[in-house]
Amino acid sequence: MLYTVPSSHPCAVVEEALKIKGLDYRTVELPPGLSALVQRVRFGRRTVPGIKIGAERVVGSRPILRALEALEPEPPLLPDDPAALADVEEAERWGDEVLQEDTRWIVVEGLNNRPDALASFSEGSALPKIPSWL
Repeated sequence: MLYTVPSSHPCAVVEEALKIKGLDYRTVELPPGLSALVQRVRFGRRTVPGIKIGAERVVGSRPILRALEALEPEPPLLPDDPAALADVEEAERWGDEVLQEDTRWIVVEGLNNRPDALASFSEGSALPKIPSWL
């Protein structure tokens, strides 16, 4: 079971990795805002994505990708070459620690300036649509 929120690029990365690996999974979409509480209770951390692999609970895109590699080595998600792997790990770290946080604030500021864009934020989601008056 994969726990996600709409429009989350870390969640999209994990979903794509599951498809590449050919692994069956079911997605549970959590409402933005409430997801932090649900994830804290379910996984002990507030972030998404989170996944249950058997009895194991893994949270965060990087740990999930490593768990998927251990579960199903082929096709590989990561390069064998140590130098290339170091580059990938640095890009992942930057994505998690810099890009993710900056993206969050860009979205918040964008929605503050254009609240009418909020409805489009959940396009493609199975969650109920955000009412325009909200």
